[in-house]
Amino acid sequence: FYLYKILNEDGQSVKDGEQGELILTTLQKCAFPLIRYKTGDAAIWHGIKICKCGSKDLIEVSGRLGYDFVRISGLTIHIENLEKVLSKIDPELLPNYQLHVYEVVENKQLLPKLTLHLFVKISKTKLNQIRKKIESSFYLSPTQTIKELIAKGIMLPLEIKLEDKKQVSYKSVKIVSHIQ
Repeated sequence: FYLYKILNEDGQSVKDGEQGELILTTLQKCAFPLIRYKTGDAAIWHGIKICKCGSKDLIEVSGRLGYDFVRISGLTIHIENLEKVLSKIDPELLPNYQLHVYEVVENKQLLPKLTLHLFVKISKTKLNQIRKKIESSFYLSPTQTIKELIAKGIMLPLEIKLEDKKQVSYKSVKIVSHIQ
């Protein structure tokens, strides 16, 4: 028997379709009950709907929260390195982003993919310039940038998505891992 909540960064329950952190409580374990245990999982609550399995609450676990770095396919992605690059491009970007890390199968290879969500309004032209600058100056190994790793076929191109601030909670979390 588990009780769960999905809470935003202010500790409030999220609304239907919003993302927050999955919090669990169980009183079954006599020696070590979990009370409001922060799982570190990003989850989206999809409201009360009947699932094929019979469950009424639909929750989508969408990744992990709160990393300073993520290791993927032999590469280490340090968030502070990304922040240095973003601050040089445009200081307004620094507090207004979230990096999502995936592994994607392409041509029978498992490749890392980064998606940068930006919570600012910018033109498509500037967006393309930002992507090129990040790819050419964000180092994922001591000697190789994203651009060099893409050219070698070790990584997929960086994707940048513009997001509405109002639709995304937990934007203070800077990196979300979707690696299983």
